[in-house]
Amino acid sequence: MSLTLTFAASALAQSTGTITGHVFNTVNKEFVRDAEIHVEGTNITVPSETSGAFTLSRVPAGEVTVTVNYTGLPPTTARITVNAGGTVAHEFEIGGTAADAGTVKLETFRVTTEVDGNAKALQRQKNSMNLGRSVSSDAFGNVTEGNVGEFLKYLPGVEMEYSEADTRGPRLGGMSSEYASVTLDGHSIASADAFSQYTGYENSPAGTANRSFGFDTISINSIESIEINRITPASMDADAPAGNINLKTRKAFDLKGRRIDLTVGTVFNTQEMTLKRDVGPDDSNGLKYRPNYALNYSDVFLNNRLGVVLSVQESNVFVEQYRVDDTYNRTPTATDTRGQVLTGVLLKDGPKWTERATYTATFDFRATPNLTLSLNTLFARYHAQFYNRQVTMNAGGTRATVPGDGVLTYGTATPTGGSIVFGGGNGDKFTNTLNVIPSFEYRRGNLTVDGAYASSHSRNAYDNLAKGTLATNNVNNLTGIGFTAVRTSADGADWKFAQTGGPDWTDLSQQKNPRISDDTRANTIDLKSGELNSKYVLPFRLPTFLQVGAKDTRDYEIAKDTRSYSVWQFIGPGGGTTGSFANYPSPIVLFPGGNQPGVQFTSIGGAGAPSFPNRDALGTLFHTNPEDFLRSLPVSSTVAGSSGMTLSNYESGRYLNVPTYDATETIHAGYAMANTRINKLQLQGGVRYEKTDIASNELDPYSNQQVKAAGFAVTSAGAPDSVAAIDYKYSRPRVIRHGQYDDYFPSLTAKYTITPNLLADIGWGKAIKRPNLKDISGTRSINDDALTVTTPNPNLLPERSEKLAASLSYFFGSAGINNLQVTASRTKVKNQTITGQNLTSDQYGNTDPALDSYQFISLSNADAPVTWSSMEYSYTQYLSFLPRVFQGTSINLSYTHTYVTYANPATFPVQGVIPNSVKGTLGWRYNRVGLSFSAIWQDNSGPFLNSTNRYQKENTKCDLSGSYKLTNRLNFYLACRNVFQQSHRIMEKSAGNPDVLFRYENYGTIWSFGLKGTF
Repeated sequence: MSLTLTFAASALAQSTGTITGHVFNTVNKEFVRDAEIHVEGTNITVPSETSGAFTLSRVPAGEVTVTVNYTGLPPTTARITVNAGGTVAHEFEIGGTAADAGTVKLETFRVTTEVDGNAKALQRQKNSMNLGRSVSSDAFGNVTEGNVGEFLKYLPGVEMEYSEADTRGPRLGGMSSEYASVTLDGHSIASADAFSQYTGYENSPAGTANRSFGFDTISINSIESIEINRITPASMDADAPAGNINLKTRKAFDLKGRRIDLTVGTVFNTQEMTLKRDVGPDDSNGLKYRPNYALNYSDVFLNNRLGVVLSVQESNVFVEQYRVDDTYNRTPTATDTRGQVLTGVLLKDGPKWTERATYTATFDFRATPNLTLSLNTLFARYHAQFYNRQVTMNAGGTRATVPGDGVLTYGTATPTGGSIVFGGGNGDKFTNTLNVIPSFEYRRGNLTVDGAYASSHSRNAYDNLAKGTLATNNVNNLTGIGFTAVRTSADGADWKFAQTGGPDWTDLSQQKNPRISDDTRANTIDLKSGELNSKYVLPFRLPTFLQVGAKDTRDYEIAKDTRSYSVWQFIGPGGGTTGSFANYPSPIVLFPGGNQPGVQFTSIGGAGAPSFPNRDALGTLFHTNPEDFLRSLPVSSTVAGSSGMTLSNYESGRYLNVPTYDATETIHAGYAMANTRINKLQLQGGVRYEKTDIASNELDPYSNQQVKAAGFAVTSAGAPDSVAAIDYKYSRPRVIRHGQYDDYFPSLTAKYTITPNLLADIGWGKAIKRPNLKDISGTRSINDDALTVTTPNPNLLPERSEKLAASLSYFFGSAGINNLQVTASRTKVKNQTITGQNLTSDQYGNTDPALDSYQFISLSNADAPVTWSSMEYSYTQYLSFLPRVFQGTSINLSYTHTYVTYANPATFPVQGVIPNSVKGTLGWRYNRVGLSFSAIWQDNSGPFLNSTNRYQKENTKCDLSGSYKLTNRLNFYLACRNVFQQSHRIMEKSAGNPDVLFRYENYGTIWSFGLKGTF
């Protein structure tokens, strides 16, 4: 057989040749990726690659016609003479001549930056074998803050997970962000975030220590395009049941010559739309706007052998964050038959500064005509400073004593029957992420070999006191307070509180027993990987290639949280158990006049809201006068320290969460795949193998019985009853526990060209979601009396998924620039993690003979699958047929329907699923002016906040952007997020009662202004 193949290849080579070259777009002066180069009369079609390069192999000898097709531009053809066994070079220019580079007219349609961005996206969509959708960073014009999440949210089938005002992680097909992978040029990116490890988002499980990616640290400034792959091929990591989002960086070889892009501007929030200094968000006066800028530099050197891209971006955004939570009693009594009665309302005023900065450097060097060496580096810095101050207004008494209807009005039964709980805290959150990716690509004839080493290190930490501010200022509840409260509707947050009795709640001296705390959450992720791939185009007339590769990845992750130990009592002047923070007042006033929710406070003295101390001044005092703060340890389980620390706090802050988990995963992978085209049908299939080894570095505590036997005091329940007893319990050296699993991941996709403008795609593939880290790594507890071990499970298997997706795409209008698409997908996930399982020693995978007779209380996997199903409909058209003033009008519409089914009806519903959403953008450009209005409608969705009776109320949020061309190189721009200040409401439902508000959030409108130039 090998002799036959060799003979065939030799004979074919004697009658065919090769055409190489590049495709250059004279409109935007860029080399074109993904253009379709076709040899007429044959099956030979290839896409252009980086720097517009292409290679047509096995072209019949003689004169041939070659056509280049690219969405949005007319076809370009050339007749080329090919010599048998030889190689001929030909350079294609598409889009007209260089003299037409300002705009190119297609019928009555003009190409602009946004149009060109959409053309790139549609062309890549045509070529994708992964049921992909691509979007260029030019497509949506100006995006506030350069936030990738704000950019992605308008794509069909994509929703975002939020933490207050920030878009954090992507949801694909209704699945939460831990089911999606995010890569940079195909390489995994570390995304450390102690918030998601310990708290979680509203529309995802709380405190899951999951593997979700957050867009906090990535700016769209450094990204050329974003690809969404619904089916992951064998060449991609398999940890993406929902799909993959790949961020492609800019390359200098994609441009001809030097290019400099510069953007300068600033951002305002409507709640602080002023040029003057005023109080907040910290405890001093300051401006509520800062400069934003982005600079991109690209050039080629050494006779086009060295390409360099350098970029720097920084954005600073002030956001006013208001939140109101309502708590109800829904247990009627004989004397109080009201269905639901408010017992307390939490009101938070949490202004925030967010700074994002990204620095990138990309170098590509053509060492030889066949070998290209590359180095891609990206350093991202994220800094968030938030100042949450909150009060909970408790009615006190019993539900029957709460006056009013209990929904629109509530309050205290007597002038001294209620209380105020003070809470909230400052945060000083830093995340630094460094990505370094050296790589190479070698091409010779039909063979391509590429490889890369990728290092991605991300560290997130809070460390408030180190930055000069507190986390919290804890005080006793303010009791003996009377108040009335009223609002206008059951889903409203415009509470009007009036004090009717007790000490004036604005008097800081009434807040007794002052204490402080630090926020010490930290999370570090270190990813290292090396890979090698080889692709060979077979010497057959049917375009066919084979590709194989191998990859090793090491993922080290650690998280810690010492907050429960990092507490002190303030014993300085005026402090102590009966003292207060009265000597350190803050100028901040909660919910000042004109606040968006409409909240008002009137104290008994005619002033406003309850007061807070100056956390910044106390943070400085902590460093200058450490003797004013006392961290006293608990005496026993019944006697806490004066700082409020209990034995449980001590155990958590000193041992259980130091670290919470410390785990290393090593993944060995290999794959093989093939791709072929048979007339109108293109097929791609492959299989990937991954073996995962887990090493968890864990505490090895003594059992409570061993602690007692060593002579230490224990409680009546047998738990350690002193600090010394807890120290002894965890005095043994840490141990390494191991786990292992492996999987094969087949995938198959097909693309059929029904007509040149009508394409059908279908794909199937398998993937996994690896277990959450807290489930495989942590501290075990041994009970020698009950013969039980409560422990994480390093042998926990991953969730395994099987996905089927199909789409039908129609391209119409001028050169196919308009598009209709329908996409359906179905993802079935097995091996869901279940907790509280009683496992035998063998079922758990125990390796300690001393515990063979014990029962292990741990986690295991459930066979009952959960299935996500999604339908997406999208429509894009440029209305060039309209009268001249409206010829620059475009419309983008999409509708997505998502639902989840459960094999086991008892399964807790998936968090945050949005059953129906509609997204749309209306754009218009005429002469120098461009405007774009976008809106997203989301149906009632849920459950939210880990409760089956809570859901997000349907809402519509709108964005606006615009630009004005000052010169051919300089534009003024504006962008506005949530232009109508639409609030975010989570409702509660209960049997027999109307739905009522649980949580109200509003972050105002964010306006960006600036100048953007290209030189």
